[in-house]
Amino acid sequence: MTTFFDLYGLPSDFPGLGASSSDPLERAAAIEEELHEEVVLVAQRRPDRFLPHIQPYEFEALLFSDTSHFARERPEWEQPAEELAAARRGAASPEHINDGPDTHPSARLRQLPGYHKVRDGTAVAERIGLGCMRRECAHFGEWLTRLESLPVLG
Repeated sequence: MTTFFDLYGLPSDFPGLGASSSDPLERAAAIEEELHEEVVLVAQRRPDRFLPHIQPYEFEALLFSDTSHFARERPEWEQPAEELAAARRGAASPEHINDGPDTHPSARLRQLPGYHKVRDGTAVAERIGLGCMRRECAHFGEWLTRLESLPVLG
């Protein structure tokens, strides 16, 4: 079993949320560790059966792996896509893009005229591809690698 929770939207009582690091990848890892311990303890199951994943800062952060695909998806997004690219250049990785109320990844995507999270987010994600997302988003890539390394059953 695994999770895919957004760090940005976790409730205040979520296990490990008080992790003190300001680095989102370190915070996510600390929260995953505490969540893992709590779930294993409560469920009384083998630790290797649960692989928690906390996505710094949201699914939308993955879309900042290659912002050029926004303009390719819809030409009217060319100018706002430049602002998205500037946000990406200003962060260590897409997973580090600011989580302020007006600057977290999904808030930034709202500047795209007519943007629909499910429809357009999916289309842009397909254009970007998992390979690029894995390269640009190390925490996400490590989670996928752990999933892929699980033994194949039956």
